[in-house]
Amino acid sequence: MDTTPDAIFSTDRDGLILLGNHATETLFGYNAEEFTKISFSKILVDFDDPPSELNRIATSLNLVGERRVGRRRNGDVFPLEIIVGKMEAGNRRGYVASIRDVTQRVQIEMRLEQSRKLESIGQLAAGVAHEINTPMQYICDNVSFLQESVDDLFSLVERYSAVIESQCESASCDKVFEGIRKAREDLDIDYLAEEAPRAAKQTIAGVKQVQKIVSSMKKISHPGNDRIELADINEIIEEAITISTNEWRYVADIEVDLDKSITSIPCFSGELSQVFLNLIVNAAHAIDEAKLGLEKGTIKVSSNPLQSGVEVRIEDDGTGIPEEIRDKVFDPFFTTKEVGKGTGQGLSIVYGIVENHNGSIRIESELGLGTTFVVNLPISQEVEIESA
Repeated sequence: MDTTPDAIFSTDRDGLILLGNHATETLFGYNAEEFTKISFSKILVDFDDPPSELNRIATSLNLVGERRVGRRRNGDVFPLEIIVGKMEAGNRRGYVASIRDVTQRVQIEMRLEQSRKLESIGQLAAGVAHEINTPMQYICDNVSFLQESVDDLFSLVERYSAVIESQCESASCDKVFEGIRKAREDLDIDYLAEEAPRAAKQTIAGVKQVQKIVSSMKKISHPGNDRIELADINEIIEEAITISTNEWRYVADIEVDLDKSITSIPCFSGELSQVFLNLIVNAAHAIDEAKLGLEKGTIKVSSNPLQSGVEVRIEDDGTGIPEEIRDKVFDPFFTTKEVGKGTGQGLSIVYGIVENHNGSIRIESELGLGTTFVVNLPISQEVEIESA
């Protein structure tokens, strides 16, 4: 039992642990003597009825292992797989359980699932971009044409009015001119002359904003190549800000300070998009929780060159993170949000992606004042690079 890396327990029929191997101490943080005094409900989350649960798993004969969530002595939670078999020794009955930590496997599964989602979203975004951009292009062209035409029309009307007023001196001309003046007043041409060009400009600006959002969605959703490629880190950040607009625009103002001297860096651009998107959305949620909708907060996003890489900082003036849980926020399934508002996987995915880029991510936070996530990415990778 002590030679296997999996934790192996024997229990009585009530789920009280009788014996555990050395791996149990490493996995859960209890020593051998402590293990003999606790129940399975202590080390497994939502395992409230150990006899029933152990019997059910043993009866199912699941040789792959049932996925559950474990709890270490320090309170940390982690994903695991458990296989249970029934045990009989004379008149004594109990169970033997084998538990394997699958944290790394779950992280890989989440990244693969994220990649599959990105691929599907990328295909959808490409179609949406085409379907929207085409009509938006001719709408923009048509409105631009109407804007120029309206300007020319009003200019012509003013010239007609000036000519008629200067040339008409007879009574009949006065009557004609009076009719034109009345028609002009009924049309409220002065109002139209002021508002029509403004409406056209606003329409063109709105169309261009739609085109920008669609373009950003297409870029940020594209899964990229299987190999690292050169990409503009500032552009990736800007696309993430655009896509997340609906999350932050009502709760915060955003300040962007991107160093334009930063050159393209080798990366999986689709994955990095998810990193910045997650961090910006998290910042917006933290501000919303702190301000309660009574006032707007501020999100600051910046990029800075380092000697060996690039530093990206995403700062909020939200709730802040208590010191006692800062080292847990990147753990899978850990979340402080209400049930239904978070799975505890977002920051775990962020951590995995940054680590996969040979980078690092750290937290600077002060309770009640806000949090800054600092992402450091290297400017070179020990892999084959494909130019973007």
